[in-house]
Amino acid sequence: MSTMTSCAARSAGLRALTRTYRLPQEMEMLGHVVADLKRGKIKHALVRERGGVSVWRSVRPRGPVVSRLLMVDGQSSQAPRRINCRE
Repeated sequence: MSTMTSCAARSAGLRALTRTYRLPQEMEMLGHVVADLKRGKIKHALVRERGGVSVWRSVRPRGPVVSRLLMVDGQSSQAPRRINCRE
């Protein structure tokens, strides 16, 4: 199984689904989670963490997509969020 960094996962629009699985002790449980995601055709990734890996998945949009930035006189009221990656 290949893994990615949490920064790369965030950039790909993924969010953490599980806690960190300790490998190899919890490999069977991890395999069940990944199998369920594959069966559901859900975009996912394994993310390297201290002591093991966690599973991240794509975020399913709920309802109509609404911008979180409030526009006032053509200017946004807050700066767009940046992803701070130090990896």
